Parts: sequence; structure tokens; C-alpha cells
Amino acid sequence: MSTPDRIRSALALAAQALGAPEGLDVLLTRPRDRSFGDWTTNVAMTCARSLGRPPRDVAARILDGLRLDDVGVASAEIAGNGFINFRLEPERVAAGLACILERDERYGRDGSGAGRGVAVSIAGPAPRVPLDVRDARALVSADAIVSLLAWTGWAPSRRFVRQGGELASLGIAVGPDDVGDSVDGTGCRRVELRRRALTVVGADTCSAERLVGQVGRDAVRFFFLQRRADAPLAFDVPLARAARDENPLYRIQLAHARMSGMLRMAGADAAACRHPELATLTEPMERPLIAALVDFPRVVVRAGEALAPHRIARYLLDTATLAHAWHDTRLRLGDAGTLGAPSFALARATQIVLRNGLTILGISAPDRM
Repeated sequence: MSTPDRIRSALALAAQALGAPEGLDVLLTRPRDRSFGDWTTNVAMTCARSLGRPPRDVAARILDGLRLDDVGVASAEIAGNGFINFRLEPERVAAGLACILERDERYGRDGSGAGRGVAVSIAGPAPRVPLDVRDARALVSADAIVSLLAWTGWAPSRRFVRQGGELASLGIAVGPDDVGDSVDGTGCRRVELRRRALTVVGADTCSAERLVGQVGRDAVRFFFLQRRADAPLAFDVPLARAARDENPLYRIQLAHARMSGMLRMAGADAAACRHPELATLTEPMERPLIAALVDFPRVVVRAGEALAPHRIARYLLDTATLAHAWHDTRLRLGDAGTLGAPSFALARATQIVLRNGLTILGISAPDRM
């Protein structure tokens, strides 16, 4: 059982001991302001009315009933109208980071689909020739959903009405059984995507081939996937081509390249990062980044459940922002050659998570930029 699950279970038992109903659904989330701790819950506020007590009083009584050491919590405090904020023991945080380093390319994979079949298709008539941007977006979205389903333990199959060569230009790898004009798989789960409005800003083109030629396959995929598949999209060509922070894909790929650069400059390899003193990573810029990295499997599972690859794109941008802030802070304190093994381990863990997230979206993770 993970540390968050232990905390949820302990909170539910403590609330039930006060008279809350069995089966209480305890919501545990990351605080928006990471200075408040690693996790926060509003459980005291949700059951205060049924218990007939003020939320802060309920929160205090819940904390009295918790054995913090048993769930890996170093400290807990009541905030606002009755929120309970938790700070984890450094050893628990270190265990999450060690898991990333150990699982490497498998980190974030989940077996919840239990190998069940699912067929993914595009609704409506066959895409036009040449492939236009609306059809291309639907195909890329479907492909990313297939990837998400595979990462969460399903056995997905594509049913895309296109020729393999046209799909390859969008980074979609297909086998001989993946391209067809109907959805088979009787008894399987079925997922069907519909085409949505898409406008191209800054270029006079509606051709997917020309768009890929102008901004590159990675940018096409990311900009298609950064919003919900059923939402209208304005594709900003100048932004997609720009090598600056405002370009979200550039920011994510640069973060991966910077982590790779730290390891290169220090001469650190994967093996050298596996057994550092990870519990020493307690600096203000380190804990939020570690928390984000440890959240990656949960983000993948929820994105898979919702068939929402845009959640992976958003997660990657948020995590890359934390990675840049940590990188800049560490290099102000000393060059990469003077940093210790724990910092290199954190760089390696960040590199792993960014790479795995980009892999889900079918986008490259460059080591140099």
C-alpha cells in the first residue's frame, strides 16, 4: 500500500471512530502551495455537519486518533477552516524516488486494464486525401489514447482508415492488422473519437503534411494533444516553431536535455545514481519536484481512465517548470561537477519521468538541445 493510501485509510478509520459513516471517501490531494506540505485533506470539513461539530474541532479530533509514524507522516497541522496538511518523513519521500530509479522505463506502467481488449477508432467517413489537420488531430489523439491504454494494462488495437505511410508521418506506428475500415473485437471495450474544429494560426495551410514540414512531428503531436480531444483548437504555428520558454514543448524537452546535461557534465551514469542518500533531498526546491515525480503513476492511471492524454501534456509542462527552477537553483549554488550523488539521482529521476511521459505521447526526449 502506498503512503497516500495509508494516510487515506487512517483518516477514514479516525473519522469513523468519531461517528462518521463507514465507506467514507477521503480526498487526499497535493496542496496548490507546496509550502503547506506534501498532502492535504478536507475530510474534517466534509463530515463536520454529520458529526455536529465545527470542522477545526473535527480535524483536531481526527489528528488525535492518528498514529503519524505508522503512515509515514513526519508532521500534520490544521489550516484554514479545517484542512489537515501532512508532511512526509524524508525516508518515505526517498523511497518514492528510489522506485523511479529502479523501475526506469517501466515507471508509470500499471496493470489495471488486466490485458482486456479495447478497440480505438475514428468516427465518421474516411479522412480526405491529402490528410487535413482535423483528421490528423483525430488520428494523433486516437494514437495517444492507444498508448495510454497500453501503459495502463489494456490490450488496445487501432482501427484507423488510412494508409500506413500517412500515419507514419504523424509518428503513428501501425501493423498489418491495425488499419481497416471497421472496428472488430467483439466483446472488447470500444472507444470512438470524433473530429473537432481546428484552426491553424500563422500559416496558410490545411494540409497535415505541410504542417509537419513547418513545425516538425513532435510539435504537431504535442500541440494536438495539449487540449482535450473534444475541444476546439487553434494551432499557433509561430509558437510551435519558437525555441523559447513560451513554447510548452520546447520547455519540456529542454528540461529533459538539461537533466541529461547535468549527468554528462558530472560523468554520472544510471548505476551511479541508484544508491545515494536520497533522504537528504529536503531543500525547498527539491521537495515539490520530487512530489511531482512520485505522482506520475497516479497521473497516468487517471489520464487512462479518462482517455485524456492532454492530462499527461499538462503534467509534463508543470513538472518541467519545477525541474527548470530546481536546475537553476542548484547551478547557482555550484556547478554540476560539485553536486553530490543525491542531486544527480534527482536529475536522473526527472529525466526518467519526462522521457516516459513524452513516450506516452509519442514524442521524442532529446538529450541535447
